[in-house]
Amino acid sequence: MRYGIYDCETRSALDLSQFGAHNYARDPSTDLWFVSYCIVTDGVPGPILTWRPSDPPPTEIIDLHADPEAVIAAFPDAFERQIELNILGPRYGWPVFPIERRRCLQASALSFGLPASLDKVAEALNLPIRKTKQGKAAMKKLAKPRKLRPGEDPTKIYWHDDPKLLATLKLYNQDDVTITVSAARILGFIPPHEQEIWTLDAAVNGRGLCFDVPLIDAAINIIEEASVELNEKLAVLTDGVISSPAQTKRIVNWCAEHGCPIPDTQKKTVEEILAHSDLAPEVRQLLTLRQEGAQAAANKFVTMRRWLNGGPRIYQAFRYHGAMPGRFTSIGVQVQNLKKPEVEDLAAASSICSPVATHDRSKSSATLAAPQ
Repeated sequence: MRYGIYDCETRSALDLSQFGAHNYARDPSTDLWFVSYCIVTDGVPGPILTWRPSDPPPTEIIDLHADPEAVIAAFPDAFERQIELNILGPRYGWPVFPIERRRCLQASALSFGLPASLDKVAEALNLPIRKTKQGKAAMKKLAKPRKLRPGEDPTKIYWHDDPKLLATLKLYNQDDVTITVSAARILGFIPPHEQEIWTLDAAVNGRGLCFDVPLIDAAINIIEEASVELNEKLAVLTDGVISSPAQTKRIVNWCAEHGCPIPDTQKKTVEEILAHSDLAPEVRQLLTLRQEGAQAAANKFVTMRRWLNGGPRIYQAFRYHGAMPGRFTSIGVQVQNLKKPEVEDLAAASSICSPVATHDRSKSSATLAAPQ
């Protein structure tokens, strides 16, 4: 069997963790520093080679693509695939491997109950090579634009050009491939019947989930208005000491000063304190306001809007075998953990929030996302 393993080092003005791989790979500012790769033939790895955007497409990858029996692998494939489809292929002439010939070493690791992080997999497998602190630091610095220098055009994006940083990043990139090759030797690829499920997962992620954008925008507006009102109540109650439910240290100190020492403002702690019948009225009001303003479900609307990035769909939201025993999990928006409706008449509630939407939502079990 012959397969290739590769790893991309990228840069972008867009934050990958905030917008997801789909949006990141399609942003005009996203580009590559290096792509390191290795061709493995019958279990024997070849040399680790490194490509730069100024180079022609690597002949080794072209030859691999020409072999219908060969596959390409990465850790994780989901990210590298987005880069290949949107940058390496159309911009630099790399061959694009079909999904049937792609393998994911992260999927292999997860199927064994190992972490989703390559570095942690290397630690768990006790591999002799690991990611270096210097390499991680170089990667993080080179992944985003540098600050403007005197006289530079503020409308343009400038990147770091330190040769030492780039040399460190190149070694870091090659180390990633070395680790992935070693992981592949130990773990192998997922079996054919699981590969079919993984391929279906890739298709679902590629199609994306369709969201009701007007409803999300309306919900965000309501949350913002409610936040202003809640913050004003906090400020009045505490004489300006606390102006946001996120000021947890101030809340803890204020409660202690008013005869109610609390260890933290976690949900469970606040619920236990509020259950006390002898709680001072002002402390009860403060903790109630903290509860109302610390709703994680409300924050998801903002995350949804960011991942939508101007479109009606969220892509790459599911992770194959994210939990045992083979259960899918969600990343980014956490679409598998949306708050369940607590009102009986969903259509009426939705029409109040989003009057511009005219379709009948009462026929769906979810008002925000539905497969389309």
